[in-house]
Amino acid sequence: MAKKKIFTINDDLIKEKKTNPILNFFTTHSLFAILALFFGTYFILYTPPMQVPDERAHIKRAYYLSEITNEITKKDSIYVISLPVSLDSLVNPFNYLLWQPNNKIKSKEIKSVLKFEINTELRKDNFFDANNYFYFSYIPQIPAWWICRALNGSVLFYYYLGRFFALFFYVSLIYFAIKITPFAKYVFFSIALFPMSLSLAGSFNPDSVNISITILLLACFFNVLSKNPSHVLFTKYFILGATLIIGVLKTIYFPFIFLILFVPRSFFKTQLNFYLYKTLGVSLGLLFAFAWYKYFSYTAALPQGSVGDELIKPDLQIAKIINHPLEYLNIIFYTFEIMYKFYYQSIIGILGYLDTMLKPWMYSYVFLSLILSVFISNNIDFKINNYQRFGLLLMCLAIILLTMTGMFLITPINSTVIVGVQGRYFIPALICLACSISGFLPTEFKHNVFKNKILLSVIVIIIFVILYNTVEVLKMRYFGRF
Repeated sequence: MAKKKIFTINDDLIKEKKTNPILNFFTTHSLFAILALFFGTYFILYTPPMQVPDERAHIKRAYYLSEITNEITKKDSIYVISLPVSLDSLVNPFNYLLWQPNNKIKSKEIKSVLKFEINTELRKDNFFDANNYFYFSYIPQIPAWWICRALNGSVLFYYYLGRFFALFFYVSLIYFAIKITPFAKYVFFSIALFPMSLSLAGSFNPDSVNISITILLLACFFNVLSKNPSHVLFTKYFILGATLIIGVLKTIYFPFIFLILFVPRSFFKTQLNFYLYKTLGVSLGLLFAFAWYKYFSYTAALPQGSVGDELIKPDLQIAKIINHPLEYLNIIFYTFEIMYKFYYQSIIGILGYLDTMLKPWMYSYVFLSLILSVFISNNIDFKINNYQRFGLLLMCLAIILLTMTGMFLITPINSTVIVGVQGRYFIPALICLACSISGFLPTEFKHNVFKNKILLSVIVIIIFVILYNTVEVLKMRYFGRF
């Protein structure tokens, strides 16, 4: 009796596609690139300047870093940097849109700002803001300012060029991540196409770089655990490089440093290289993260003072964490109890300067696409063990705790909740959580090509509909039309 042929699912890498060039083109990574570039371009064009969270600070930070010889000076006990006055042409004309959903703008108003060219001679002192972000965080945007100065061009034009550079960088890294990972392809696909993720991707906000590097690092991690890893040399050195800089990119993400400990012995020729690789990776990664934290803490200390009648005293908050840890944990739990809906919505997408809500049904469908992605991100030839799942879950919890702790330090001392936390800070934590619970479909479902194709199609359709409607929301919010 002939043995029945069983097709295995390596996400969308169905063996049947080898004979079909159309299926070869519409792989998961290709679909991601198409959707991200298409809708990311619309996001950029329909989001006026300075309308992405914290972009006002990051555009100046990126410009300062692009002038490698620019120095920090101390005036009246605070650190300042000298920047061209012409950068204000990007900020001031659009202030009236912030937190005012009823205020609209016309395309010609944005185009009118094109006349302002960069003038590096006329400068003024600016508060040294966003100082905790280093050169790595602005890899795609800094070249736009180099070109702008070289050509003495329009500030607005090169600001948009920086946005597009950021989008291309984000798409390139995640395209490659989805291509090489043998596990959780659709988790990466779905989260990277969250409206919030894509909005950050086409902006000066460094979270676009953080998210893309985090996803590629996890993809490399899954790749090295597979039986037949691809791009071995790149994977090995990217994991080491990312380990060294991840804590510098954002201090609260330093738990990702410990992923290097999972790299198997088979990746190395000798036992010495194996231990040297891991020892240097962890020790230097932690050292660089700590050194960078101390440096930016020195150049701009945690705020001490008051907001209205509320005192901000980070030293007292640190003492509370040490002396009353249970009280601190209760504050965290209470914060989540009353803020969970905001975190849920803002991790998916509260766009603009956190003043543009999506339609209510869109949040539910984005969540549905993620749940489906968790179920379908299977490869019966690849499995992560419970130890590795627990490690990912632990990283998720560590990032959440570090995020809450960092914001707790600058929360007024009498507040019963932690203020200033946004859902987007938890995107890397969500990725770890989703990966840790992926791969639990029944075996008979994993072998069923038809059912998997249906599920894949549903995910792609949901994401397309969500992104299309997000563009419509942005058009209505800023331009008052559909």
